[in-house]
Amino acid sequence: MSFPSLKTTVAAALLVSMAATATAAAVAVQNPGVNVTVDGQTFFVEAESVIDNREKQVFVIEGYSNLELGIQRIDTFMDPDPIITSAMSVLDFLAPSNYTFSWALPIVPTIGPVTLKLTLGGSCTDNDNNGCSVTPNLTSGFFADGLLDSVVEVSGGSVFSGPAGGSGAFASSVFTVSLPAGPYNNLGLDLGFLGSGGGDAIAFTLSVEVVNATPEPASLALAALALGFAGVATRRRAA
Repeated sequence: MSFPSLKTTVAAALLVSMAATATAAAVAVQNPGVNVTVDGQTFFVEAESVIDNREKQVFVIEGYSNLELGIQRIDTFMDPDPIITSAMSVLDFLAPSNYTFSWALPIVPTIGPVTLKLTLGGSCTDNDNNGCSVTPNLTSGFFADGLLDSVVEVSGGSVFSGPAGGSGAFASSVFTVSLPAGPYNNLGLDLGFLGSGGGDAIAFTLSVEVVNATPEPASLALAALALGFAGVATRRRAA
């Protein structure tokens, strides 16, 4: 899967915050995927379950589009180990539109303390010769929130703009926050913004991941059991 590169010519102010309560959509879902809302119209894009080259189950959305609502493309990779990475682009037709994207993924049960890391970059391109702008619209006041179980979050991003006939960018940046002990069972990623209309093109790449995480003892026991079975099978083949 390839994600589009982003122009980073104009850097925006960077802010990091942690909230004690959820400020965006709930993380827990039965099926991994993304809820998309465009000016009040909401739909769900389910991620496809695949086995990667490590013989591991992951979830992907590749090349999804909804041109009627201006969604040019959504590409997503979701690994329960846990990480969510995505790239998306829209064409904001006519009047400025509000967009929100909420990815959610059940993860390997994880205890803390952990570090939650959010990586975010974005760009806008003016197509109607009157400039372009992108403004955060999440209730946290940021472009993006990385969430663990809708309880704790790391957020980042502020408004950026571009000149008439040109482009502007939110430089790719990393936001982190240390979180207390879990357990944590779900990982989420929310993106929300108001475009500038007029057919302006807006794109983001973003990811959220849990680092320095420790699986719950039950998960470790299952992993050890699986390794034990693998060892027995290996010895039997050798015999």
